[in-house]
Amino acid sequence: MKVSTHIIIGVIISLLLLFFYKSIRPFYIIIFFLSSFLIDIDHYIFYVYMTGDWSITKSYYAFLNLPESRDYKNSKKHIWIFHGCECWILLLILSCLHPLFIYVCLGVALHMILDLILLYDKNYPLYIKLSQILVWFDKTHTIEDFKNTRNKKI
Repeated sequence: MKVSTHIIIGVIISLLLLFFYKSIRPFYIIIFFLSSFLIDIDHYIFYVYMTGDWSITKSYYAFLNLPESRDYKNSKKHIWIFHGCECWILLLILSCLHPLFIYVCLGVALHMILDLILLYDKNYPLYIKLSQILVWFDKTHTIEDFKNTRNKKI
């Protein structure tokens, strides 16, 4: 799902929380909003790792230009370190230590719901966004899509 979609829905849900739950501090609403789309920083980290290019703009367009028609059942899958239950468990543990992480968890949950809806709609396997350990052990896991991105003009 595009970052802009995550931002728009994050703004809408944040405003609804602010309106209906006046007891929540605005700082926590901002944390919720930011975590609803900044989870995608793992895409940028992956891009930098694969290409050595630090351009956020090129990274954004590299992911937009991935073929939409890829067969995700049989194609390459990538590790998104913040998109799996492994990261969520850590966030839940941290939530026991400080309420800030509760709002991070809620923002990440919103993000993941939107991602899973998109995967379901496109008939892609849901596990690619649920467990990065499963993705790692998937036989089709490679990182070929980005090997030549450094030399490609975007």
